[in-house]
Amino acid sequence: MMAVILLTDNDVYMVPERIETGIVLVVVLFLTYLLLLFSDAILRVIGRQGASVLVGVMGLILCSLQWKSC
Repeated sequence: MMAVILLTDNDVYMVPERIETGIVLVVVLFLTYLLLLFSDAILRVIGRQGASVLVGVMGLILCSLQWKSC
C-alpha cells in the first residue's frame, strides 16, 4: 500500500497513470505469491547449488543497484 501511495503522487501523475501503477503492483504481488506457492517445486528442479547460485546473482544485482543509487 505504501508503494502505491509513493508511486501515485497526486501532483505529478494523472488518474490513468495511478491506476496503471496499481494494476502493475497487483500483478507483481500475484507473481510473487505464485513463486512462493511453488517454491518447493522450483527448489527441487534447480537444486541446492542452483539456489545458491541464484542467491549470489541476486545479491550482486541488488548490490549494483544500491551502488548506482548513491
